[in-house]
Amino acid sequence: MSTINKTGLLALTALPLVALCALAAAPRVVWQQPAPYALRPTLVARRDKQGWDVVLAGTSGTVVALSGKDGHPLWQFAAGGSIAGCPAVADVDGDGSPEIILGASNRQVYALSARDGRPEWTMKTVGGVVASPLIVDVNGNGKLDVVIPCQHGNVYALEGATGRILWTRELRRPVETPVLAGDFEGDRSLDLLAVTNTGDATVLDARYGSVKTQRALIEAPTDAPVAVDTNRDGSDEVFLPGATVRALSVRRGVMEDLWFFGAKVSTGLALADLDADGVPEVLVGDSDGRVHAVNVFTGKAMWSAQVGDGSAPVRGTPLVGDVNGDHQPEVLALSSKGRLVTFDARGKPLWEIAHVNSDDRTDSAPLLADINGDGLLDLGLMPNAQQFALVALGGSGQIQWGKPSGDAANTGTFNGAVAFGRRLRSG
Repeated sequence: MSTINKTGLLALTALPLVALCALAAAPRVVWQQPAPYALRPTLVARRDKQGWDVVLAGTSGTVVALSGKDGHPLWQFAAGGSIAGCPAVADVDGDGSPEIILGASNRQVYALSARDGRPEWTMKTVGGVVASPLIVDVNGNGKLDVVIPCQHGNVYALEGATGRILWTRELRRPVETPVLAGDFEGDRSLDLLAVTNTGDATVLDARYGSVKTQRALIEAPTDAPVAVDTNRDGSDEVFLPGATVRALSVRRGVMEDLWFFGAKVSTGLALADLDADGVPEVLVGDSDGRVHAVNVFTGKAMWSAQVGDGSAPVRGTPLVGDVNGDHQPEVLALSSKGRLVTFDARGKPLWEIAHVNSDDRTDSAPLLADINGDGLLDLGLMPNAQQFALVALGGSGQIQWGKPSGDAANTGTFNGAVAFGRRLRSG
């Protein structure tokens, strides 16, 4: 178990033997540093290609980069408005160095240099921005662009290198969750899906921003949607977190419901192939403290498992990776009371870390990656509202989903956005 000591530091104590047998070594805190409170931290590749650096875009408007190796501060930027979305990371100007793209409540979108945090461009929207940006090539010119919605109801496509507006689509209601990319119509062209906070869903043509189809879903999304071509017919199905998990199909201009999964959703969605059948499952946590693995065809739970004693909702997004080196995926879920439980691919609990927040609240999403570049997987998390900690888990296996929300490729890894942007283009 772990606790917060009197100095506010995360201190891991010995786990029970039955739990430790599932790991090569006991989890240990590698480093811990002061940091702004960030709901959705992210990672940016180190210049030496050995691990990642941590980027925390705070609700206070402060953006901080920490070295993944030892946690020392690299740079700081003041955005001038609170940040709720997960920053997107990609080399949007093609200079060989990534940029960090984020939006803030002060109606600004920023492209920051990952090297020093200096703005490379800014763009002013007509409303505050709370959603995470989408990085994808919208016009088929081989260069990455930025798609970002705002609370005024506009969706913007911006040229990645300059921030110049390529097109704007006004949806008349706030859009507070990320825009989703995919081929929803099955016509081999790139589509974008935006859903307002009143539940109005719109599929846009990525090249021009024109409306392809619309439907009033009534139910508003609570986090980022994900998509996958489940039956391999060339058309991506959509999965939306809201009051429930909702599966949608969009074909020939018609948006149809496939199924509903009735959990009281409290997390983002993750996609991971737990049973090695080549088709991913949807992972989601609920407000009753359970995590569910849901079959994408039927909407039925393959398994459901309790995170802790069930007295607190699951937060962030479930993480999936081989954290104990057994060549099988494990699922990590974090409750709002700070209890992190790891399950095997069938939902059996393996081990847990109980870290207790100073304010008994954990809304910041955890990260899973080899953050410090030592070849082993780490967990990045905020044990309280003022600090970020790196916890070594020990395994070195594959990560299927390691961050708060997916990228344009609908993957939860940290390299998917760039790969997708260069592979699937509009037109």
